[in-house]
Amino acid sequence: MYFPEPHDTNDDSMGVKRKTNQINEQRGRKQISQQIEALKSLLPECNSVVTTKVFILECAVNNLRRLRDSVQQIENNVEALRKYNDSLRAQLRYMNQPPPSQQQQQQRESESENMYKQHQYHDNYF
Repeated sequence: MYFPEPHDTNDDSMGVKRKTNQINEQRGRKQISQQIEALKSLLPECNSVVTTKVFILECAVNNLRRLRDSVQQIENNVEALRKYNDSLRAQLRYMNQPPPSQQQQQQRESESENMYKQHQYHDNYF
């Protein structure tokens, strides 16, 4: 009696897996290409010339570095302006103080005179 060998389903399943894998890889490459083109459209220096994917990525990296440096410079300028603003506010508070009364003025003069005498004594002693 003759029994035919059953068809090897393992080969069929490997072919289906391979084809599915190829389709997924093609889809992934297409998505990468679309995103590279979207990136190219955002980079002005890449729009005027024929470019490769590597060139587009290099342009993107350079552009991001420039932006990072600009942000750092702006943050430094903001900090300097804050300090300058604080000093201007302090000057304004000082200018807006009411003039000292005669008693306060005499007290300040007396304090200044005492300090002067202390320094004179100190200078003469040494």
